[in-house]
Amino acid sequence: MSDDNIKKPLGGGSKGDGGKLGSPKSVGGSARPAPQPSKAPSSKPPVPGKEITSSSNFGTPQPEATPPLKPMSGPKMTGVVGTPSGNPAADINTEQLLQTVNALQSRFNQFLNRVNFSNFERRITDITNQVTSLPADITAIRSRGYAFRSFLENKAQALAQQWQEAQDRIQHTIRSESQALRQELEQAEPLVQRLSAQVGNAVGQSQLVPTVQTALDSLEAKVSAAENLIEGMCASLERELQQTRSQLDEINTILERKEDASFDFYPAESVFLVAEAEWTDDRDTPNGLLFLTDQRLVFEQKETTGKTLGLFGGKAVQEMRWEAPLSAIESVEAENKGFLGGKDMLNFTLGAGAPYPRISVELKGGVDCKFWARQIRRMMSGDAQDERAIEPDPELLERLRNAPTACHICGGTLPQIAAGQHSLTCRYCGVIIRI
Repeated sequence: MSDDNIKKPLGGGSKGDGGKLGSPKSVGGSARPAPQPSKAPSSKPPVPGKEITSSSNFGTPQPEATPPLKPMSGPKMTGVVGTPSGNPAADINTEQLLQTVNALQSRFNQFLNRVNFSNFERRITDITNQVTSLPADITAIRSRGYAFRSFLENKAQALAQQWQEAQDRIQHTIRSESQALRQELEQAEPLVQRLSAQVGNAVGQSQLVPTVQTALDSLEAKVSAAENLIEGMCASLERELQQTRSQLDEINTILERKEDASFDFYPAESVFLVAEAEWTDDRDTPNGLLFLTDQRLVFEQKETTGKTLGLFGGKAVQEMRWEAPLSAIESVEAENKGFLGGKDMLNFTLGAGAPYPRISVELKGGVDCKFWARQIRRMMSGDAQDERAIEPDPELLERLRNAPTACHICGGTLPQIAAGQHSLTCRYCGVIIRI
């Protein structure tokens, strides 16, 4: 049978032939099966009841349709990003690329300041000012009457000498490191300039980004190493300075509390320590300050009492509640009491000349009771006198050497006299002996 006797397929059957697509119709009453085309995916589903027109090469497989694009993860893009289609620019997330380029440029600009080590220059100036001001600050506390911690003068001299030597080394290191790093920065600068010059050329920028990142990572490692080196040279002396400053701040607080006290100190009496405390033996458990001097222990109540609901009103109370000569302290024991040992307690056993046989106080404000117990014992034994920066009046020392050691009434041994003390009380007969 010739090709002319076969009709071309209509491309779609009618409802009468069951909706089969491509059913051929015979010529001369005979039907001949037509080759079935391979099914190919189409971008649109066929509409029911509508015939599909086919081309003359009906049996040839059709190319597969391109799948729909899916949005890329990451920041929202300002333009359409294509699939790999031979156009590299269509595959680039332009907004993410812009953020990367801006971050690299910002990072480079930060290096411009870091390689100059300007932050260390400011620290050097600050350290210099602190070291220079130490002698005047120490002189100020001496003029206000603080006689102890003589090591402060020596420490100020030692810090000044150490800083003079360290400052020369630090400045030399800054100059040499800065010069070397500026050369590294100059090598990285053309890469960053090329990256900035590729504005509008997404392909060029994306290809250059890894090179710039590598160069800046290398520079970061070298700058950080130089910063750590200089930091180590400054840090050790800064720690010593900070410790000395803390000691001076503590002494200034002690002097402020001494100057604000409600009681008088003896002419030659020197305050050593002051701490916030609560007298726990008294039924009212008053709060105030515990003073340790070179002659006695004093508790001063200093608080507002009678507040409504503990918040409003009340009366300010400031007065000495008790004092005990150091010679009357027979023992002092430190105790960490309460939940997890959170209460720092001092328990005193007192002898003649003291107002009570036993006294307990709780130290407040994070003060260590063990430290205080050690300092009280040092003051009682006279060991603390070794750190005096202000020596007592020689005339007074002569009076102390000539003070009586036995009671002229009963013959009992008199308590040890402290500097500045003007009388003694015999613990046996109670007589008061004026010196």
